[in-house]
Amino acid sequence: MNRFHSIVLIIVCLVYLPFFTNAHNTIKENRTLINLQTQQHQISGKVIDKSTGEAIPYCSIALVSSSIGTATNELGEFILNLDSLPAKLAFSHLNYNPSSVEISEVSDIIIALEPLTTVLEEVVVKASKKDDFAIQLAKKAFKKAEKEANISHYSRAFYRQKSKNGENYSEFSEIFYDIRYSTNGIEDWNIAEGRYALTDNAVYNRNYTLFSRILKPSQPNTDDLVLPSHPSFERFYRLSVTDIVKSVDSKIATVHFKPLKTVKTPAFEGDVYIDMNTFDILKINWSIARDDLDFVTLTSKNSSWKDYSISYEIAFKKDSLAVQLLDYIKVDQSFDYYKDDSLQSRSNTSSILTFYEHYSPTSKKRLGRRLNSNRSDWKKLDEIGYNEQFWSNNSIVKRTPVEEEVISSFEKEDAFSSIFLNSAENIALMTSNIAEDPFIKVLGTQMNLYNNYNPTEKVFLHTDKNLFSAGEYLWYSAYVAIGPNHQYTTASRVLHVDMIGPDNKILKSQTHELISGRGSGHIKLPSNITAGTYQLRAYTQWMKNFNSDFFFTKRLSILNDTKHTSVSEKTEEQIDLQFFPEGGELVAGIAGKVAFKAIGSDGLAKKVKGQVLDSGGKSVALLNTFGRGAGFFQLLPITGEKYTAVLDDGTQFELPKILDNGYTLMADNLNEKSIRLNIQATVALQNQAFYIIAQMRQRRFYQGKFEFGDKPSMRIEIPKTQMPSGVLTITLFDENKKPWCERPVFVNNQEELVITTNINQQKFAKRNKIGLQINITDTDGRPVSTEFSIAVTDTGQVLKGSDSDNILTQLLLQSDIKGHISDPGLLFKDQKRATLHSLDLVMLTHGWRKFNWTELWQPQNQKKEFEFAKGLVISGKARRLNDKPMSEASLNVIAKSGDLLGMISTKTGLDGKFVIPDFNFKDNTEIVFNAFNSNDRPLSLKVTLDKKKKPVPQSTFKGHQGNITKNTEGYLAYSSTRAQMDAYYDLDDITELDEVVVSEKKIEQGGSPSVYGQTPDATLYAADNVSAYTVLDLVRRFSGVIVNNNSVSIRNGGTPLWILDGVPVYNDNPESSRITEQASTPGDASPVNPSLEQATTAGPVPNFIRTMDTFTVERVEILKGPKAAIYGSRGGNGVILVYTKRGVGQTKEPVLSPDFTIMGHAAEREFYSPKYDVKLNKHSTSDYRATLYWNPSLSTDKEGNATIEFFNSDVAKGIQVSIEVLSPLGIPGTYLQASGDDE
Repeated sequence: MNRFHSIVLIIVCLVYLPFFTNAHNTIKENRTLINLQTQQHQISGKVIDKSTGEAIPYCSIALVSSSIGTATNELGEFILNLDSLPAKLAFSHLNYNPSSVEISEVSDIIIALEPLTTVLEEVVVKASKKDDFAIQLAKKAFKKAEKEANISHYSRAFYRQKSKNGENYSEFSEIFYDIRYSTNGIEDWNIAEGRYALTDNAVYNRNYTLFSRILKPSQPNTDDLVLPSHPSFERFYRLSVTDIVKSVDSKIATVHFKPLKTVKTPAFEGDVYIDMNTFDILKINWSIARDDLDFVTLTSKNSSWKDYSISYEIAFKKDSLAVQLLDYIKVDQSFDYYKDDSLQSRSNTSSILTFYEHYSPTSKKRLGRRLNSNRSDWKKLDEIGYNEQFWSNNSIVKRTPVEEEVISSFEKEDAFSSIFLNSAENIALMTSNIAEDPFIKVLGTQMNLYNNYNPTEKVFLHTDKNLFSAGEYLWYSAYVAIGPNHQYTTASRVLHVDMIGPDNKILKSQTHELISGRGSGHIKLPSNITAGTYQLRAYTQWMKNFNSDFFFTKRLSILNDTKHTSVSEKTEEQIDLQFFPEGGELVAGIAGKVAFKAIGSDGLAKKVKGQVLDSGGKSVALLNTFGRGAGFFQLLPITGEKYTAVLDDGTQFELPKILDNGYTLMADNLNEKSIRLNIQATVALQNQAFYIIAQMRQRRFYQGKFEFGDKPSMRIEIPKTQMPSGVLTITLFDENKKPWCERPVFVNNQEELVITTNINQQKFAKRNKIGLQINITDTDGRPVSTEFSIAVTDTGQVLKGSDSDNILTQLLLQSDIKGHISDPGLLFKDQKRATLHSLDLVMLTHGWRKFNWTELWQPQNQKKEFEFAKGLVISGKARRLNDKPMSEASLNVIAKSGDLLGMISTKTGLDGKFVIPDFNFKDNTEIVFNAFNSNDRPLSLKVTLDKKKKPVPQSTFKGHQGNITKNTEGYLAYSSTRAQMDAYYDLDDITELDEVVVSEKKIEQGGSPSVYGQTPDATLYAADNVSAYTVLDLVRRFSGVIVNNNSVSIRNGGTPLWILDGVPVYNDNPESSRITEQASTPGDASPVNPSLEQATTAGPVPNFIRTMDTFTVERVEILKGPKAAIYGSRGGNGVILVYTKRGVGQTKEPVLSPDFTIMGHAAEREFYSPKYDVKLNKHSTSDYRATLYWNPSLSTDKEGNATIEFFNSDVAKGIQVSIEVLSPLGIPGTYLQASGDDE
């Protein structure tokens, strides 16, 4: 059978059940929460002929300067969703002059196109005479099409098909395709979303969609069918030019191909539309009417047809660069259907495939991705079955009234099911009626509850390098994601980072504030640190509720040429050999795969060899590791038998026990488009129904109910092209909700971001400036505006390997399985079979158990031990001076760290205890406690802070002590010089004080302390200014303060805040007013910047202050800038504090405000990168930096571009660029590339 026949054989059949053998048993979760479009403006209208007013079907409509568009339906109507208005739309059709229209508002529009003018002088050609002009035109056009057939293009396309049996519609389908094509038609495709409906007792078309792919402009590789594009078309056709029309910039000829009467082979007849200037084929329209076609047939018994005809039309259009793009493919079929020689009905089927979005992909493009990159909420992600709303919102080609009626009738009958393209390149159907199955409904409910109460957070740290020496800085950038879509977390605001030594002791532990899932930090390695392998660990407080195996961990090598560890005598290493039967269990009488993994006492993989023996000592399998200490063998377990693995050194390990009854689940994950399952069961279970559930990151992507029937095994195919990348776990349940088998597989659809760089030079001279341009896109080539981190290192000293971990390996793989994975980067390097086998072996041997099915059925509303942390927690007890608890008192806590100042409000309980839950200051932070009574008068208090030791999760890390010698000589050689440079530049961290004049401190007997313990910006005492009779006279003497009649301003600002003995005073309320009323939100301990929302025009001075003389005033203070921030927005224009004298003979005690110095989050430090274009004395130091540039947070612009500049060291001849990125939509990306002489 020739190739053409094998592709299209049996396209039409009579059926009473959904097609595909297992179709009625399976279901796919609708990923319909991903709307195809997110536009806000829907434009609708109609395109008509300007001369006749008739509708123009299949007119192409494009958004100018964009790749998206649509087409009119058969009635000339269209809809198009736009992101914004105004917008310019371009209308084009082969037979009409193109037109552009500016759309400024949502409305129904009518577009009238002017038909092209016919310029053919003589259309009629004598039958006896060849049309040489037509022949030459056709030859040139076909030759050009053949030449350009190797140029691939990509587009998203929308397919609609409807069928009638007699007067009734019997079949309807709509599909979103992702397509690769050329001038020779469709080369490859995959389905993004699809739905299908049919009625019973009717003829339906099996794989009718294949017509759109196999009917091409070129002649197929067969002698049983002839197309006008046949290389020897003159032997089969008489050609004639039937029309020539003039377009804007060319002439278009219509060449008609009519089969010769002597041709007996089935031959299509029709027209080819050719651009006479470029010889591009613009459209073909071919048809054939015969009953003896071999490539399509009926499969029902005693059935036949008469008057069979099929036609297809393929139209091209040109983009702004004159590139030939597919516009649409239309296929029509009709015949009279006979059963037992009796006419049943006339069957008509019509389909249109509209190419609505053309794009230029990256090299990582794979067909069949989700419709776009928008992510949706978890609730919608859990919708199972047919999603009517999705299809209502995502029509690309406007439906006609008849089509709307047909769809409505099918939806009322629940006739629609989802469809996908299986690995056999055929359409397969997955019905949605299983959504009402009791087990599936309960499972869906419980999974929704579990997801709501157990969202998953993941952490990744990007370090500047993986190799360090003692005394250096380790720099890192933190990415924290939440949920199945890996979007940045806003739930946690605190990140914990630990450095764990080779002896499993925690060397350092610190915290960082997270801002929208991002953070950064550094660790200064001690100069006396022991050389060896260390672990960097990171997690949030919420993650402590779950297994610590899923914390972020990273192995680092630390060198020290002065600190050595005494080497103890080498002890014999203990090997732990673990066995993992595929699916989970060994089942008697069913052959299966058994994976194994050998782990040494240091926790790392080991190579082993040996054999498996039965109880009689007979060898039944050989053991040999393939990589990462893992391997597998085939075994047919026998009832009552015991198996033992014996290594070459004599060590023995028992295999797992054998089940007498059970299931086995085997998976083949080597196919690009689907996962093939083979399920078997012991005889006792073969008459019971079972379920297959496939879920990734607590999100179902497949579910089905199956029965073996009379078959000993069941084969199932799960489509994976629409899934995100990650660990997919396939579980087999019985009808009692018991999980029997589980098989993890890894789906790698290579949807990560694409990062490219361009360096302005390839030779790196000493201390020269280096420019680096970065571009980030998605796999379709669209620019991505996002944050990223970047490290540039000297390849002569340190080089990250492509096998090392990165944000892809962490988020998609390592964070979802247990155990250390060595060289994870190698598992993502390509899609070759060897790599896929290695990755699948990791899946078999790492005991995936992040999602525990037992926990799923438990109540989900129980409170977790660890909440999402919004900050550090400060707690303590407030007491009065008599040591009695200060009950239910309002506390204002002033916090100052460096130049950052903020105020926190909290309240004590009956026992005087208080808690500040969200403290987010850094480094050493000074805090002052102030209390007020019900009249807002300050109170003295004592405060005792709780001394809580932060619990750090236990570690099981096993590291190596001692210097690592492999590829570290260059790095260690420069370690002392780097240390000298670091020490020299560390001087920049020392704060240089401004020049001050020290004078005698004025001691005021009984003077009131400044409010909140603040040091004022300026102070004037009434005793030193006896000529000032009023408060305003005294205030006038401050530098920068302007008094104008009854208004006062500081440096021409707005009205300042007046404070009298600690109490705010206003014109409309001269009495006290709580400072805390407009302070920061209670519990929010983030540093604040003063607000400047007040009016810039100074207002009147409060009456109480304006009339006050200085005889009762001790002093006046001024607060401005950051120091006024403790008063919130009211202090934005500065604060004037007035303190009164103590009355004669009174002994008013000063208010006691306790203060402390506490440690907040880890101190921040900026990476130093010298700028040698400005000469400084410190530049005389030798520069042997290993990390030339580090930035934990940069952003690309809307075009996906970013640029950095840095200076080379004294010795670097080559550089390595390491970039990690996570887009706002949760798509990761990684880049690692070296260049230069040391590349």
